[in-house]
Amino acid sequence: MIEIYDKEDIQRLIRDAVREEIRNLAVTLKCEIESGTIKVPSATIRIDVPDETPIENLEWSVRLGRIFPDAGIKTFGQLCSMSRRQLLKHRNLGEKSMREINHTLQKYGRPTK
Repeated sequence: MIEIYDKEDIQRLIRDAVREEIRNLAVTLKCEIESGTIKVPSATIRIDVPDETPIENLEWSVRLGRIFPDAGIKTFGQLCSMSRRQLLKHRNLGEKSMREINHTLQKYGRPTK
């Protein structure tokens, strides 16, 4: 037997299938669905950044965006390999800049030296 579906039937079937998949995903991620809103529990998500990534491709304050080229820091790997002492030797790079650098390194799962 061949079943024939009209446009509304197909839309309903798709909508139902999507709802079911969202429910399954919510259960897998331990989320809550309330009034059509998915509440995701806080989680730590690590974003891998290759060492060869140009430093300007990452989000920095304008201040650090100017300091890095002056300090000769061109890649994320270069920055990660530098110690706190080495970084603080550079002109205009102080405690506030170090806090931003440490925060960014932690965000990308890199240990601070």
